Amino acid sequence: MDSQLIIEAQKNIELKNEIIEKHIPLVIHTVSNVLGRYVCTYNSYEYSVGLLALDEAIDKYNSDKGSFSNFAIMIIRNRVIDEIRKEKKHNTISLEDYKQPIECESPDYDLKEEIEDITKELSIFRISFEDLVDSSPKHYDTRSRCIVVSEKSSKDEGIIKLLYKKLKLPVKEIINKFNETKRFLYNNKSYITCLIIIFYKDFDIMKNWVIGTLKDDQNGII
Repeated sequence: MDSQLIIEAQKNIELKNEIIEKHIPLVIHTVSNVLGRYVCTYNSYEYSVGLLALDEAIDKYNSDKGSFSNFAIMIIRNRVIDEIRKEKKHNTISLEDYKQPIECESPDYDLKEEIEDITKELSIFRISFEDLVDSSPKHYDTRSRCIVVSEKSSKDEGIIKLLYKKLKLPVKEIINKFNETKRFLYNNKSYITCLIIIFYKDFDIMKNWVIGTLKDDQNGII
């Protein structure tokens, strides 16, 4: 994500809310990794700590800190671990206690399996789950264009075969079949690759999330 956009969000509450919404999967992923189990978004203290940490990361970010996603992950991890240590100090609760499976009745529980599956699938292409968030284009028109070409590509057997054979975006074939520009594809190759996999593997929750954020932008909901 554009570092300048994050800096602008420090003085723009609507823009900050938009960025937080787009990074919710990153919060779930990071907190779950710290706990060693899936964190429910419904009535979860650790998840709330993660969201507050994301808000803190936005406020403290500057371009010298590198990738915003990596910086946010560090802040979220540190804050969640700090809270666990506080609990341990006052209640003699260990990190292992936090790792015990907890039954989660929230519909968001299905997101656990999708995040795990997407992470595993993206690793084949040496792309991390965080790249999906970090590489998301700033402008609505660009994201919309990425989604359209990604969905079309996911339905093309030849493109899919080349994608998995070469383990990289088949730029030339996409240009020829969908009349896209080389510059556009190269500038957004990580994001488009992620989206093609989401559409091709039919990861419904993440697919709806990606399309949903686009609709929110279109309707002015931030």
